Order: sequence, then structure tokens, then C-alpha cells
Amino acid sequence: MRNFILFFSSFLIFTSCIMIEFVNDNYYTHLSPKQQSKIKKLDDFNSAKTGNIYEISGKQLLKELEKNEKSLVYVFKNGCKSDACYPLSQIRDYANENDLNLYMVMTSYHSLNNSLDQKVGIPLYSINADAYGET
Repeated sequence: MRNFILFFSSFLIFTSCIMIEFVNDNYYTHLSPKQQSKIKKLDDFNSAKTGNIYEISGKQLLKELEKNEKSLVYVFKNGCKSDACYPLSQIRDYANENDLNLYMVMTSYHSLNNSLDQKVGIPLYSINADAYGET
């Protein structure tokens, strides 16, 4: 019985460490070199190109939003399967129909290809983990 308790305690400690690492990880280190090459630091919103993902901070986004009369910031999870998740093209079309400047911001790089495969025709953004002391 004592061995079982020791094993079970070790198992709980080990799995909790995995969960903490996964939750705090933006998944960048798990991407292929090709996927990583699409991720850029944002210099200027005007120079952002379709097909790339630009890391931004909240300060950068707020500064850009101040320049626009009407904007939509859509924060999303790649590969979301919930009924509350919409295809990126549907969000893009809504923004176009309502004359909104659109900023699509992904929360992590996990399941990145699910978003890249949608080819929405606009630059995508991600949360700059370095700006918040995360990796």
C-alpha cells in the first residue's frame, strides 16, 4: 500500500508539472522551422503582410486602435472546436461589411495550421509572449 501511495503521489506531482508547462507555453518551440519562419516581430502595422504572423503587445495594439475610427479585435484559439468559434473568413467578411479595421490575434501557436490553412488574406497577429515574461 505504501508503494502505491508513493507511486500515486509521484504521478500527481509529475502530471501537474506537465500541465503547468503546457498551460504557460505559447507552443512556439513545438513549431516546425517553416512555421517559425512565418512569425515576425511587428515593426509597423502598415508593413504587415498577408501570410505572416506578427507578435504584438497590448500597448502596440492600443496605439494602433487609437488611429482608427472603427476596429474589431478578434482574439481566437487556433483549431477551436466550440460552437462559439467562427471560421476566420466569416469574421473577415463581417469586418469588411461593416467597414472595420480587423486585427485577428491568436492566443498561442498550438494547432497553427488550422488557422493558416484558412488563408483569410490578411496578416494575423499573436500575443508577444516576451513582452509579458512568458516563453
